[in-house]
Amino acid sequence: MYLKLSLFCAAALFSTQALASDADFTLANATGYPIAELYVSPAHKDSWGPDILGKHTIGNAEAWKITFPKSSDVCVYDVRIVFEDDNSKVTWADLDLCEINKLTLTYNRGSGVTTATKE
Repeated sequence: MYLKLSLFCAAALFSTQALASDADFTLANATGYPIAELYVSPAHKDSWGPDILGKHTIGNAEAWKITFPKSSDVCVYDVRIVFEDDNSKVTWADLDLCEINKLTLTYNRGSGVTTATKE
């Protein structure tokens, strides 16, 4: 009985840790501008890969769920967005997405200052 309970607790702990390393997150747009393109790449890579949004646009004050393959063992990513209105690009670097459930991006176009609030 105790062995079964111990094995169950160990399995539950392991599965919780596996879920905790999941890089899936929700991106919330608080930039003031619609996002036309979204790229997520392992940190400091030269290639961004395809636009995650495809034909979708994330309007200001909207959010979008980003999911990764379950076999992905990477946690630290760079995130780049392209704004719909002027095609300008903004990048947030070195985000540990395994520790983030929701990422709220802000941007002051006048000063060029970006922030990312992590939840």
